[in-house]
Amino acid sequence: MSVRPALIAVCCGCSVLTNLDTLGQDASAGCGSPGFICLEAEGGIVVAPMAIESDATASSGEDVLAGGDNSGTITFALDLAQSGTYFLWCRVIAPDAASDSFFVTFDTQAAIIDDASWRNGVNTWSPTWQWNELNQSGAIVSVQLAAGQHALVFGGREAGLKIDRFIMTTNAAFVPS
Repeated sequence: MSVRPALIAVCCGCSVLTNLDTLGQDASAGCGSPGFICLEAEGGIVVAPMAIESDATASSGEDVLAGGDNSGTITFALDLAQSGTYFLWCRVIAPDAASDSFFVTFDTQAAIIDDASWRNGVNTWSPTWQWNELNQSGAIVSVQLAAGQHALVFGGREAGLKIDRFIMTTNAAFVPS
């Protein structure tokens, strides 16, 4: 298990277990604005074979690499100030069909298989960073969450996928750039 130094940080009306120095640095992605929760992948509790690696093109110079199929996790503890319908965006590198998905679980809900290369009805594999809205087989997934504490877990599904950061928002129209 790889554990990074973590702090409880207040971000947009919630407490987030994450790396404090990475919050609010990307205004184009909504971070630091009301209604947005921004998380760096390497700021969570990372369990092997997920692994933190250096990457100069990642938003804070590091990302998390899925090192094996169907194994490893990144876990965040959230304390939401308000109930609502939340949408999740993920900044990923999904280089090919064998490395383009991961599991997402909120609390004890069933795992969602996110198709990380899915954009506008087609697969868009890429060796560069791209934003992906949480979806299952192309259908956008939103999650109803009550105010209070929640566990957000990202699980490795396919080796080779890279994860940089996540944005949760109650704004259904939001699209990061």
